[in-house]
Amino acid sequence: ITDHWVNNPSPYGFLYLLIAKAFCLLGGGNKALTLLIFKLGNLLVYILTAGLVGFGVTLATRENSAGLADKALYLYLWNPLVLVHGLANGHNDMWMGLFVTLSACLGLMGSWLWVLPTLMAATLMKYGALVIMPLAVLFLVKQKTWRALLLGLLLSALLFWVSGLPYLPEWRQFHLQEINRNAFVSHGSLHSLVY
Repeated sequence: ITDHWVNNPSPYGFLYLLIAKAFCLLGGGNKALTLLIFKLGNLLVYILTAGLVGFGVTLATRENSAGLADKALYLYLWNPLVLVHGLANGHNDMWMGLFVTLSACLGLMGSWLWVLPTLMAATLMKYGALVIMPLAVLFLVKQKTWRALLLGLLLSALLFWVSGLPYLPEWRQFHLQEINRNAFVSHGSLHSLVY
């Protein structure tokens, strides 16, 4: 929403680009309304993620889950990074986090088929989630869920292709070097603070 991004290749995935496009269309060119729509979208994601955090902790810890779920929810809901960066700034890290959390819950539920497609959705929000994919594949191999692994990979590829339909025909025009640089920029990050 700033001039910095006007001529800069997007460091975000196809799925987030489609969501951002929809939000911008809903905003109808009104900057304040568009910003409100982005922030309301993140508020919805914040609430959904909180529900998944509580549900996931309950699944993972059958004993004393109520106390642990309350603590996990407190830590998530009042996390300053989530509140400032995700809600106040309206950043799309919230969307990636939602799908990563959903993938973890699906794994805890034993819904193996949907673990990889959900992680692909997270990656198609922001590339950082890609590092989790090999670990999820290894997890599915260890569980010996071969059918879920193969179908999950197929569904992940299908999700990539469908969400990329508006963009992939022009793949030769992608500025991959600039996108790569954007994806690994550490401006304003914890890494940047430590550095």
